[in-house]
Parts: sequence; structure tokens; C-alpha cells
Amino acid sequence: MPVDASRPKTDEYVLEVRDFERTVYGRPALRVSALTLRRGESLAIVGMPEAEAELLLHHLTGRFLPDAGEIRLFGTPTTELRTEAEWFPYVQRIGLYDDRWPLLEDWPVEASLMATFAMDWSTPMDERRYAEIRTLARRVGLRPADLERPMGEAGPDIRFRVHLARALAFSPDLLILFYPTERLDGATAFELGRLVRRVGRDLTLLLFTRDEALAAWLCRRVVSIDPATGAVREVRTQFPWWERLRQWFRA
Repeated sequence: MPVDASRPKTDEYVLEVRDFERTVYGRPALRVSALTLRRGESLAIVGMPEAEAELLLHHLTGRFLPDAGEIRLFGTPTTELRTEAEWFPYVQRIGLYDDRWPLLEDWPVEASLMATFAMDWSTPMDERRYAEIRTLARRVGLRPADLERPMGEAGPDIRFRVHLARALAFSPDLLILFYPTERLDGATAFELGRLVRRVGRDLTLLLFTRDEALAAWLCRRVVSIDPATGAVREVRTQFPWWERLRQWFRA
């Protein structure tokens, strides 16, 4: 029976990880004993080396399959998503913020938003699509003048909004932020956090970050994962997140 990414579920787990293991050259490279994320929850994974975090990200989204254990995405084991046609409806329900993704540097900012929708070949770029782009731009705080600016001349305050807009483009059920503030100064990082709190209020959120204070500000649950043993433990921040905001403003 084909898997159905759109089937309704109650109290659904968006992500479930049990006894996950990835091996490289016959040796365990990454383990996660148990991790869950329910619909409407917000979860931060802090302190994980970026290489291991990226490997975990690819497994959580079904791009890679586990060597041992199980990962369920929206209730379905990723091992059941055997073809691109089966996998694509699931990954379409995920919005990924990753500022390493290339933007169209020689084109206006608006073109980078258009390119996101152009990936969905099921709908032509008609006036309705252009209206969606303008609505999306307003949602993340991009002004009409910002959209006309060459992407290569845009500052970090515009670039992070473009990346967030692309993550939100298809109204995802799960928003993943992958080290969103690594390349931002303090004030810009604060603006990103404030915007995520506003636009992501009704979304399920998964955050990868090294900043425990940012994690505590955006997420109700904060955990660390030991890639070698798979141990998952709850993290308590060393100081309140508002102290980090003061640090950001002084930066």
C-alpha cells in the first residue's frame, strides 16, 4: 500500500527516533538513543558538532536511511519512502532554514524568492504566484524596495529574511532552523529570533544551534546529544536568555 503523507492523524509525532545508528567504514559515526517531537512542539538541539548535526538532519528528513534503529517522519518510517515520488510529499511538509544555500547574487532579491516557487513545477508562475511572493515577503519584513535590490548588495538583515521566507514558502508543518545565527552579528541575530517567534508561533520547530540562550528563547525543550553514545539529555541554560539579548545589543 503506498504511503500517504497527507493522511490525517491525531496527536501526531512529527519526528520519532529510536536506537538510531549511522556507521561509516563499519564503525558507528552517529547515534541517537531516543528523540521525539510532537506536532506544535519546539525543540532545540544544542552543542552538536556541525558535521554530525548535518548528518542527523539528512536522516531526519529522509534523505539518508539509518543503518540501525528507526526514524519516523510524520508517523511513517523513512525506510518506507523508497522512491522519490513517495519521499517528496513528506519533505515538502518541511521548511528548512540553512543560510549556506546559494542565492541569486546577480539578480534582485525578489528573484531568489521566485526561484523557490519555481522548484514547484506543478503550478506555473502566474499572477497568483507573484501575489504569494509579495505576501511572503511582507510576512518576513521585506519591503518593496528590498525586493528590487540586487541580492549581492543586500546586507545580512535582508539575507536572513530571504532564507526564512524560502523555508516558509510552502506553509510547512515542520520548520527546521540549522545554525541560523552562526554568521550573524548580535543585533541581526536578535531580529531573526524575534521574527521566528512571531512567524513560527503555530509551527512545529526544530532548532540546531550552539547558543543555549537562543535555544531557550525560541524553544520549550532544549537537549544535547552525544554522537558517540547516543545519549540525549535535557539542558538547562547557564543564564537567562534575556541576558544574552543584552549581550547581543552590546555587540
